[in-house]
Amino acid sequence: MLIGILVCGSYITGSPSKRSDIDVHIILSDNCDWRERGNLYVNGYLIEYFINPPKQIRSYFKEDFKDRSTMSMVQFLSGIIFLDKEGIVHELVEEARSWKDKEYDKLILPIIYSSILSVEEVPYYQLFRYNLEIL
Repeated sequence: MLIGILVCGSYITGSPSKRSDIDVHIILSDNCDWRERGNLYVNGYLIEYFINPPKQIRSYFKEDFKDRSTMSMVQFLSGIIFLDKEGIVHELVEEARSWKDKEYDKLILPIIYSSILSVEEVPYYQLFRYNLEIL
């Protein structure tokens, strides 16, 4: 059963490029095990959609934190909620904020995204806070 829709990405944040797509998270109830990810064109716009239950999205937050990635969290924190039948999408946004604010125990001189992002983009993607204690 459909319980929520969140739209995110560069069109939502106001910085689309000619290669940008529109990201749409379609959230199903937790008793649904069906997941899908795909792309389609609508009126000349590329739409990338993600269909998942909340338990899978929570798993993405946890995996991303473990991998020191913020992609799933940034999507939920910067997205616009279009539908939230049960309040779950708002909960997921707050959980994304909680994961983003979580500190790693130790930091070993990471160079985060420096080889793939411009200086201006790093603050947008690198949202984690670090305990600067060196091992």
